[in-house]
Amino acid sequence: MFTMAHELAHIWIGSGGIFNLYDLQPFDNRTEIFCNKVAAEFLVPAKELQESWNEANNLRIRTNAFQSV
Repeated sequence: MFTMAHELAHIWIGSGGIFNLYDLQPFDNRTEIFCNKVAAEFLVPAKELQESWNEANNLRIRTNAFQSV
């Protein structure tokens, strides 16, 4: 799924969605970084990840407080 979203991002910005090993060098290629971020956001939206993280962290804090009693 990540690769599909990544390649669709290439098509979306007009840089082509065909895999080209040469385009991956150097790794800090701005287009590749952008397409990676688009794919990541598509699969795990940052807002939902942050909300889940905060919820899990709050649960951990409450659990630790309960165990301390």
